[in-house]
Amino acid sequence: MTGTQSNRRYGAEASILLIGMRGTGLSTLAFMAARALKFRVVDSEQVFHQVTGLSRHSYSSKYGATEYRRRELELLQSMLSQNSQSCIIVCSLGAIQGTGQEYIAQYSKGHPVIHVMRDAKSVQKYLKSRDIETVTELIRRTDPIYRRLSSFEFYNVNDASSDHCELNGKTNEQVPGTLTLKQLEADFVQLVERISFHQTYPHDAREHSFPVSPEVRQYTYALPVLLSDWSEGFSRVGNADILADALQLIVADYRTVRHEQGLDDLTATRISQQYFQAKRQSHLPVMFHAARYTSTDFHVRSMIGPPVPDHAYMRLLNHGLRLCPEYLCIDLSIDEAEILRLVASKGSTKIIGDIHIEEPGVDGWNQPGRKELVEKAQRLGCDLIRMSQDAQNMDDNFAVRSFAYKIKTDVGIHVPLIAYNTGRLGRTSQFLNPIFSPVMNPVFSPSSHPGPTREQLLTVRESQAALYSSLVLEGLKYGIYGSNVTHSFSPQMHNAAFDFCGMPHEYSIFQHATLGPLREILQREDLGGVSISAPFKQDVRQYVDSMSFEAQAIGAINTILPLRSKSTNPTTLRNRTGKVTGLHGDNTDWTGIYECVQRNLSPINAIKPGTTALVLGAGGMARAAIFALIRLGVRTIFIHNRTESNAVRLVKHFQGKSFSKDQDPNCYHSVSKHDEAAVIRVLHSRDEPWPTNVAAPTIIVSCITVQEAEDKPPVNFTLQDSWLESTTAGVAIELAYTPIETPFLQQIRSLADQGWIACDGLQVLPEQGVKQFELFTGRKAPQKLMRHIVYRVLHEAEAKTSDRPPA
Repeated sequence: MTGTQSNRRYGAEASILLIGMRGTGLSTLAFMAARALKFRVVDSEQVFHQVTGLSRHSYSSKYGATEYRRRELELLQSMLSQNSQSCIIVCSLGAIQGTGQEYIAQYSKGHPVIHVMRDAKSVQKYLKSRDIETVTELIRRTDPIYRRLSSFEFYNVNDASSDHCELNGKTNEQVPGTLTLKQLEADFVQLVERISFHQTYPHDAREHSFPVSPEVRQYTYALPVLLSDWSEGFSRVGNADILADALQLIVADYRTVRHEQGLDDLTATRISQQYFQAKRQSHLPVMFHAARYTSTDFHVRSMIGPPVPDHAYMRLLNHGLRLCPEYLCIDLSIDEAEILRLVASKGSTKIIGDIHIEEPGVDGWNQPGRKELVEKAQRLGCDLIRMSQDAQNMDDNFAVRSFAYKIKTDVGIHVPLIAYNTGRLGRTSQFLNPIFSPVMNPVFSPSSHPGPTREQLLTVRESQAALYSSLVLEGLKYGIYGSNVTHSFSPQMHNAAFDFCGMPHEYSIFQHATLGPLREILQREDLGGVSISAPFKQDVRQYVDSMSFEAQAIGAINTILPLRSKSTNPTTLRNRTGKVTGLHGDNTDWTGIYECVQRNLSPINAIKPGTTALVLGAGGMARAAIFALIRLGVRTIFIHNRTESNAVRLVKHFQGKSFSKDQDPNCYHSVSKHDEAAVIRVLHSRDEPWPTNVAAPTIIVSCITVQEAEDKPPVNFTLQDSWLESTTAGVAIELAYTPIETPFLQQIRSLADQGWIACDGLQVLPEQGVKQFELFTGRKAPQKLMRHIVYRVLHEAEAKTSDRPPA
């Protein structure tokens, strides 16, 4: 079993070729990828019909199999040569026969070729075949050929247990049929973007909170789990949050990796299926770790079995690169030539040079060979190095931090170092290690932790609590500032999240009629950050020394972070007290709208040049909504507001903007030649028909809240039918949540059979808090918990209101 060998680096516009059996989803995936990359779809089936005027079957029947085969190969060759750039090409089964393999092999030298797979039952269903055995046998015979011709592979996971909460914000609610492909789209688009090194708009607004990779941030964690045990463990997670920053998937079933040739195709396919299942469910960057069963492999030392031969180990790693994981670990004790070959073909994957010293001797971290290992990893092209040893005594925990500091300050070494001790005595060094410390999660133990036991690893919560207890990090004060925040959900949401993550922070309410008292609050040495509420989001801009790209673009601030060092990035030095030397303003209001549109807009309505959106209202949240829509790529936006002058002001602010980031992330600019400007228009009356020369909206956002008294809609506020005439329906978002169910939402829900998706305010509200938590702390937020708290608090408040006797 082997695929094509290349450096897996291609030109930004290099076409991508998809190969695989019929029924694996090739055409659907091609459409999704082309839309994301702004490429064209070239389907060999359609090309054959366009050129010959006949289907493949009809052509073969009319001219015979020999002439059909000659014509098919001729068209394959011309299709590949004429579509070398900016295309997603779908190849038929016939292309892998005879000379067709040579054409594809040649094409793969300069273009990504992705082998798409799917389970036999799903393929059988698509082919309408009664015989599952025949389909299974066909897959068994063709998979090795496809794998040999390709440089990457993707498994189209049939996941009936998708996390509904991640899709529509609510648990125990049926996901609409129009959204069944959303997870697949996210999976595949992420893969092709990593393969092609494309930088498109982020699929997750969390990238706003974490603009840098986990290895650059402070105190990140990796959760080691056996790949074969992931599904069972995940089923026990339920609605609990996984707080790790990366998932270390360990391929460690020694019965399946000791094939004479290193890795058989059935095992390779099973690994791919399990990998993409874990990738989908965890939503985490993945470290691919192949077990060797040697003393240098700390993670599987307790498992029984002879060491994996080097050639088998390298085949397993090369298969890992075909999956395009974010990280891949390689044992530094392997022959250097093998490491160099792997690094040369890594593509976008970051290589972690890995070594564990089981018998380090006395004062192991001060031995000269340690620095030489780091230098070796750097010389071989590793992106990171992970070094560990069994702790001999408590002094080793201080020695490893001293060693790490020497490496960090060595001007000749630039590779990030992950360094810690193992065993019970080594836990102190693990929570002090700032990059990808190994952690455990109780639902995945004990069998899923094949190396360290429960007593040898900490959880993320325990690791964070230890950092605060040892005063490496410090508890801070946070709060929400506004004129009407007494009943805000933010304190309960943030305090629950702090506790869940092991942080001793406190979040409270600052209710004031003016901005005056805010100045004193912002100078407190124990301040961690402030959430800004109405009506101060625009006026507070005068208080800050810097603003994020998003805050400038929207023209409002809802988050203020204290700066404690003028020489440090304002978003990296967090969770420490000290004199405030400056203030940084940010805005997370847009993220909830962004996420809600992303989760609920069906693939058929994916944003394209002709997409139209409608925003109701012209206040602060309308600003955030328009920014979110433009950031998503919507270029035609209508605004309707009862007070037209407010809508006109909004148009002037956003008209002609593209919000594309240039080299300065704190700036935004007008349209460039690479990015089309937004066109924003006002609808003067909700009684006027929808403009005839513009597509009906597929995205509608109602931003009319109780606070905007002059724009408060009548009780029966709904839209006229012509504004809802999109033939592909769409998504409608209501930002108001008191009451949860509004006439507008009821109107949209009545159109569910046409494909309309309704999102209430509770699906949007927690998202801005989630992003604020991440800006405040620099840590991944427990999203599910925070959403649950918002639902619980609001429903408790509604229950109290309904129990009150009438006045």
